[in-house]
Parts: sequence; structure tokens; C-alpha cells
Amino acid sequence: MFVGLAMASLLIAYAGEIVRLLYGMDQFAPAVPVLQVFGFVVLVRYTVELPAVLLTAAKRQHIRMVLVIGATLLNFAANAYAIPHFGALGAACVSLATNLVLGMGYMIAGRDLIDHRWLSADRVLPTVATVAMTAAVIGLQVPMWLGVPVLLAGVLTVCSFVGLSGLERARVFRRSAI
Repeated sequence: MFVGLAMASLLIAYAGEIVRLLYGMDQFAPAVPVLQVFGFVVLVRYTVELPAVLLTAAKRQHIRMVLVIGATLLNFAANAYAIPHFGALGAACVSLATNLVLGMGYMIAGRDLIDHRWLSADRVLPTVATVAMTAAVIGLQVPMWLGVPVLLAGVLTVCSFVGLSGLERARVFRRSAI
């Protein structure tokens, strides 16, 4: 989840610079909002992966399969409307909506498997802090050369000291020191 926060933050804040750097803005300017929406898709996918994996680990993969099939059908139907009317941005928004619906399905189906601590402050605060840092970088128009290290350091710091328990922090830092 914390890796997803960092990636989503960078994609949302610097979509224009990423497109300009990789492809140039001449023909690829319309890709910028699509890449920003994709940043939110990354955030949702990483956030809901724990309930999805727990369903599989609890031998409820049949439930996960039904949810994925339903989400695929929903995605297909929504894209049949969105792509002709809104193009690639419509497809990106449908992807975001589909992933949100699928994630909610995972959480509902696995609610008895999820430790309620998963929705506690040590998971919510890093998300809120990352959103605030990303909004600040966008609002202050911090250039990419400065914003990327600031966002990565900020997300890493918040996730390490707020998002991890004391035991998790000890394990991570002990392993990285070896």
C-alpha cells in the first residue's frame, strides 16, 4: 500500500512532466489527464490488494473470481459507453470506477478476514499525509527535480514512522542495516 501511495503521488503530481520527458507534448498532451487518473487507479489497486489476497489465502478464491468476472463485465459495459463519448480519459475513469467497485467487493467479501486495525490511523494517516503533500506540491507548483525527492522522502518518512508498527519498523530497519 505504501509503495502505491508513492507511485500514485508522483503520477498525479507530475503527469505532465512525465509525458513531456518521455514522449513530448506535441502529440501526447491528451495523455496527461489519463496518466493522472491512472495514478488514482494505482492507489486503489495497492490499497485493496490486502483484502483480495486474504480471500485467496482463506481459500475463497471462488468469491474473488466471481467479483473479478462481475467487474470485468461492468468494465466492458461502461467502456462501451465511455470510450465513444469521452475517449481515453473515459476509459481511464471507467478503470478507476471499476477498481473502486472491485475493491469494495473485496472488502465486503473479506470483512471477517480483515483485521480492523487495517482501517486504523496507522493506515489512514499515511494516505491523508500523502494526499496533503501531493496537493501542496501541485498547488505550489514545485518543479519535478525538487518535488520528486521531497514527495518520496515525505511518503517514506510518514509511512515508516506512522504507518508501520514498532515491530514492523524494527524488522524493516534491522533487515536494511544488514
